[in-house]
Amino acid sequence: MPAVVLFLAVNSIYQINIALFVTLDLGLRPSFTGLMIGLAAALEVPVIVLTGRYAHRLGTWRLVLGAAAVSALFFATLPFIHSPAALLLSQLPGAVCTGVLLSLPLSLLQDALPGRAGTASSLYTSSQQAGILLAGATAGVVTQWAGYTAVFFVCAGLSTAAAFLVAAGWRAVTRHGARPDAGGRSESKSGKDAEPGTSPTADR
Repeated sequence: MPAVVLFLAVNSIYQINIALFVTLDLGLRPSFTGLMIGLAAALEVPVIVLTGRYAHRLGTWRLVLGAAAVSALFFATLPFIHSPAALLLSQLPGAVCTGVLLSLPLSLLQDALPGRAGTASSLYTSSQQAGILLAGATAGVVTQWAGYTAVFFVCAGLSTAAAFLVAAGWRAVTRHGARPDAGGRSESKSGKDAEPGTSPTADR
């Protein structure tokens, strides 16, 4: 759950800060900000669709961990990107991170809480609110003391922390009787799948 909070917080911080960074720190036109954000949104749609299609094959935990690592790298390099063309190109890895990290974390919570889908959904909803609160506070404080560019370094740190939390959660789920199958879901030692209503035998 803390990892989910960090994912949502980082995404919200980016939405708050990117327009201010582009217009005030880089001195680009506000219209370019709209173009960049629109391109990111257009790229996120196919990423979300493909993520849902191939998550079972590639593994949910593996995809989220990889996206968290890419997110940390993305935010660490973003302050050094100044040209409009490079900013537009950077939206591709940014869209991949956003598409994966906003669509799969609920599956992680369900994976960590087998048989308690309602609890997982409630925790995810609570995580959204906590992420928004953390994002607003973090963006405001860091901007006041260090400027808009420094906010992205904080996002890189939060993404790195989230990656370690996902790795720890994956290990814990595997250790405590949840055996991840090829698709990244978990299967208990008793043979019951972590997702209610599915059959491990049928999946195989």
